[in-house]
Amino acid sequence: MSLTRYLKGECSHCGGRIEFPADAIGATVDCPHCGKATELMLATKEVIATTFRPLPLYVMAALMYWAFSLCFEMLQYRIERRLGKSTR
Repeated sequence: MSLTRYLKGECSHCGGRIEFPADAIGATVDCPHCGKATELMLATKEVIATTFRPLPLYVMAALMYWAFSLCFEMLQYRIERRLGKSTR
């Protein structure tokens, strides 16, 4: 059983899918689809799939929503107080 991890990339010329060992990343090889020399790099989708962390984004969005809500509530309170139409 081989412990070599294989990655998937794309040819920079034809866009053909190329599977290669992880230790070969950065090497230049001939594409099996079009025959032109291409550098072995990860496909963009794979890079995003391994690095994307949605939870911090959701937490930040919730904190921003909360902060904006507080700011707008304070602004509304001041406007109503100035106009003398407070609901409190």
